[in-house]
Amino acid sequence: MQVNQLKISWKDFFSFNFKHAYLIKNAILIVLVFLLMRLIGFENQIISFSIMFALAVFSYFYISIKNNDFFDFRAIFLAAWLVSFALNLIRLNPIYNELSLKTSIVLIFTPVMLLVGSFLYEIMHNNQTEEKVKPKNLMDGKMFFTVSLLISLFILVCFAAESIIIGELPYFSSDMNAYVTFYVSGLHQFVVLSYFIPCLAIIYIHQYGEKWHSPKALLLIALSIISYAIPILIVSRQLLLQQLFLMFFTLAFYHRKKTFHLFVAMVLFFGWAFVFLSGARNQSEEYLTNAYTQSNVQEEDSSKEPSDDTDTIKPTKHEVAFDLPSVLVTPYVYFSNSLQSFNNQVNHQKKHYYGISLLELPVKAWSKITGEDVELMDAYKHDKARLQISPFLNTFGFVSDFYFDFGMIGVIAGMALYGYVLAWLKHKSLVSQNPFIIMLSGLFVYACLFSFFIPWLSNSTMQYTVVFLVLLAFWNTKTKNKVPVMNSPIH
Repeated sequence: MQVNQLKISWKDFFSFNFKHAYLIKNAILIVLVFLLMRLIGFENQIISFSIMFALAVFSYFYISIKNNDFFDFRAIFLAAWLVSFALNLIRLNPIYNELSLKTSIVLIFTPVMLLVGSFLYEIMHNNQTEEKVKPKNLMDGKMFFTVSLLISLFILVCFAAESIIIGELPYFSSDMNAYVTFYVSGLHQFVVLSYFIPCLAIIYIHQYGEKWHSPKALLLIALSIISYAIPILIVSRQLLLQQLFLMFFTLAFYHRKKTFHLFVAMVLFFGWAFVFLSGARNQSEEYLTNAYTQSNVQEEDSSKEPSDDTDTIKPTKHEVAFDLPSVLVTPYVYFSNSLQSFNNQVNHQKKHYYGISLLELPVKAWSKITGEDVELMDAYKHDKARLQISPFLNTFGFVSDFYFDFGMIGVIAGMALYGYVLAWLKHKSLVSQNPFIIMLSGLFVYACLFSFFIPWLSNSTMQYTVVFLVLLAFWNTKTKNKVPVMNSPIH
């Protein structure tokens, strides 16, 4: 790895004459566009939507082209987050509320602080360039194949066991909620790791110089194809999209000159997967209508005693329908609904929880060990249920837990830290060649892609997976073998 000792002067900084100036430029542009929209006060929803959507498209291509990487986490996060913001401005469903000024400020600070965090990492490590990778001590090809095979078989066996215990697969069920009830604790946490299998096959072929038509490679490829049956049979749209994204992300890691082509292919596969599994859920028009026509109406509590629930927000049905084809309604709701719940959170949340929501997994574990419920966790769950826009669509968006715990300060610090960590992961995966760091990086970038949907950092499955990958990555560095130089992922 070559080292460049060039330092940044204050003159260069204020003139934007340095390598990573584009990150600060993009952050400033986002703030300026937002201020312009507030100053002029666009009341036309179409114009407001068009400006924010154009900003999302520009930010994605601007950062992607600067990095020559269309899977760059900053570009993906900005595109997903700003498109969701844009759709909330247009409010195609009349029951959606207008975003408050406070909510809008939080929504703008979110991508800006991600850019600032990653910029801080890039500046602090400005002396690092990745012209050539020096291989680290990692497991050799034979051991990696064995580990990949064992992990793949274990995941498939867990799925088979879960299917036998439940006795029915959601794909063949007439119950439209079968995909929700398909869950066996202790098994499902491993079943949803099915996206590991294609990633391991790709890494084995590319990083270890294995021919794709060799017996070992063909075996891993066959297991990868079989693994796609898992999200289809359990009718999990999110898992299928996650598996597709991690596969394309890993391919892009080794084919850095073809990231745009791979991203376009991924988008096409995403469209097919979403429509296909939406139909496979057997959800009736009546159910979808109920799910998509919920709104928040603030009602006074009839209780005479004052309580924390005085301004409880209750979902109320309305005779409202989207004037859109059904194939467009579902994606629109998924993009826009979470920020509607987040708008309630920002406007009506009464107290903060100081880390309890982000630590939900260890708190649950502690409760099971001690046999005692954590009072603050119960209060957090109650508050979250009170603020969600619909019992059918109970999502909040990426930064809701930062805000639940520490308010605006949590969003600023949390997003800056997330941007810093992702920048570190991107660099670390490139220079270390550690397969499990590559997969960990892809997992966090996937969270960027669906930042508008749920708060991934408090998702228990995500936390389990991160711990699993970190342990594998650490163990991988303790082996005494070495990856050949010729198989560097940097092309």
